[in-house]
Amino acid sequence: MNIKLLSLKWSACCIFFLFLSSSLYSQEEWQGRTLYSAVDTMPSFENGERGLMEYLSKNIKYPTKAREKGIMGTVIASYIIDENGQVHEPSIKRGIGYGCDEEVLRIIREMPDKWNPGIKNGKRVPVRMTLPVKFRL
Repeated sequence: MNIKLLSLKWSACCIFFLFLSSSLYSQEEWQGRTLYSAVDTMPSFENGERGLMEYLSKNIKYPTKAREKGIMGTVIASYIIDENGQVHEPSIKRGIGYGCDEEVLRIIREMPDKWNPGIKNGKRVPVRMTLPVKFRL
């Protein structure tokens, strides 16, 4: 009996992992090309993560409305880095409101095209990126 239960749990874990991994490496179409969510070399901002964090910290402004209401939390944004390192189609996947979502969209739209593009099988490809932005008072 215990072996059957263990086998069932193991099977459920394997199925969950396959589902999770397929969504992590999913592909979709974008402007007639394959858009990736994971590639051999992910896009990177000029000077890497450090450069991106410097850009965000220098340019993001805590919205007045959110500050007055004591709103804190994390906004999850998505955008595409194309084969030339340009930013496209920023969107909010999970927001907290009070102007924070709009601020994250603004900062992504104004982001300089200082990205090294994603590489898959030796070729530059468009990649969907996810950016969590924490608002803390």
